[in-house]
Amino acid sequence: MLFRSDNGDLYRVVTTATTDGATASTTSNSATLTVTDTTPPVSSGSITATTTTGTSVSVDYTATDAANGVSSVTVYYSTAANLSSPTSCGSATGLSGSSVSGTITCTIPASDATYYVFTRASDGTNTESAPSSADDSITRDATRPTASVAATSVSAGSTVSVSITLDR
Repeated sequence: MLFRSDNGDLYRVVTTATTDGATASTTSNSATLTVTDTTPPVSSGSITATTTTGTSVSVDYTATDAANGVSSVTVYYSTAANLSSPTSCGSATGLSGSSVSGTITCTIPASDATYYVFTRASDGTNTESAPSSADDSITRDATRPTASVAATSVSAGSTVSVSITLDR
């Protein structure tokens, strides 16, 4: 008997009946096949802005899982390009479907830095592993530039030379 799973895999089930020769045997033409999903979903995230002065960042995500569907997507950030010590900053839960997309609001610290962002999706049984590189990044820069003006003392009607320096 052949069975095709939801993700398209084909399985052949063979049943064997034996008898002791003294009694008649009956053969059933039905069988139960349980296929365990061990494949996690796949997701990605993107940020439209490249810089921000605030702490709220909109992360657009997509996630797919053909076998069980996607149940949640979580966004993480790290200030390290190698994604060490990531922090969860927002999630979408209660999702269903083999392909989902949306926007998650990620809250980052009020510290000026580059934040490397990635997503991880779950199908309720399997969770996507953390990637080796970020899906996207955003730089938070809320430090205002400073300016200084210097002028020498002059008499009325003289030409004045002014020097302005902007520091970041």
